[in-house]
Amino acid sequence: RIYLVGWTRAELGASHLHLLHGAAGGEIPRVDLARAPAILARAAAAVRHGLVTAAHDLSEGGLAVALAEMAFSGGFGVTFDLERVPGARAGDTALRTAEILFSESPTRLLFEVPPERAAAFEAHWAGWPAAAIGETTAQPVLVARRGPGRPVFEAALDRLEKAWQTPLIR
Repeated sequence: RIYLVGWTRAELGASHLHLLHGAAGGEIPRVDLARAPAILARAAAAVRHGLVTAAHDLSEGGLAVALAEMAFSGGFGVTFDLERVPGARAGDTALRTAEILFSESPTRLLFEVPPERAAAFEAHWAGWPAAAIGETTAQPVLVARRGPGRPVFEAALDRLEKAWQTPLIR
């Protein structure tokens, strides 16, 4: 299972997405200095207690890039649901798909958790912004959904890895 810990906000200002598209403006990612140390300490404890097989931050490129990087290194695919991301919906307001995929909100971490450790991992993060957003797959494809139904996007990992290794600016 793939879990995301931390709030996703509409923070695309100065992001890699903006760099790629020459965009400007938007909210700059801001660290929650009151909560960040506790989240990072809790993440380190989850690793120490053997609750996770892999972990990744979301600082450069956001959720989509971090998931792709994890998949490249593991040689597996990932299917995930944007509606499960903490912060995707706040009351009546929903983040745009691009905001969920590419926001660089700090103090967010992805974890790969074996199914037999999922209950312990969830208990470890009880009361914190943490959610199971997807799972690994044998097929080397990254698939994003927004609730049930057709994927928002589906891309082969070899194609994504080739794009990832290509410089943004030539």
